[in-house]
Amino acid sequence: MADSTVIEGTLDQPVYGEKVRLVLGDDSSLAPSIYEFEVYGVAHEEENPTAPTYRVRVEKAEHGSVKASPSWAWAGRKVQLTIQPDAGYEVDSITVTTGSGKTVAVSGDAFIMPEGSVTVRVTFKAAETGLLFPDVSADAWYSEAVAWAAEEGISDGTNPEGTITRKQLAAMLYRYSGSPETAADLSGYPDSGDVSVWAADAMAWAVESGLITGGDGGKLLPGAGTDRAQLAAILMRFARQTEG
Repeated sequence: MADSTVIEGTLDQPVYGEKVRLVLGDDSSLAPSIYEFEVYGVAHEEENPTAPTYRVRVEKAEHGSVKASPSWAWAGRKVQLTIQPDAGYEVDSITVTTGSGKTVAVSGDAFIMPEGSVTVRVTFKAAETGLLFPDVSADAWYSEAVAWAAEEGISDGTNPEGTITRKQLAAMLYRYSGSPETAADLSGYPDSGDVSVWAADAMAWAVESGLITGGDGGKLLPGAGTDRAQLAAILMRFARQTEG
């Protein structure tokens, strides 16, 4: 069938272990040739056409993009990674692992392909700037305050213009106070289950100290935003307690 064409199926970017079905012939073929097989290695057309090639799987990354070239390679071939962090971020770690969990050595942004498919995982972190935070411009009126709060372990410094919740406010005041021990029990509040684990001690302390009281229906409302009036009241109570 010299003039045959592929009617159905393709070998473009095959997946390891994938079942492939090819139908060769033409639109007028009464008896086209049908081939079915599974992909366990793909012959390469470049330097080593007879060697099986293996897949380079790249995990989707947050705060950046990662590409591998080639995406299929034979054992011993160099695989180059193209890594592009988002604005304000930089590469934190690069790991390449085999299907059995063995780590493949990475040199710069490249590695040598082993015998078998691999998974590439790249993580990104906020770039180290003068303020340490990509979302704080250097001339912002609050930049020094954000840097101070982060250095003192009071706040992580992220999203400085976002709405602060009751549990976030409690956590910051709690850390500022030295994270004191508390024996308060929040189980009596109908929404105590909405308090995040990281904020549980802080909320218990804030309730025990009288900084935060029950809201609508006696609820804690830990995820509710704090308006200016509520913030002023809580800060006044806090200031009076610290004065004593």
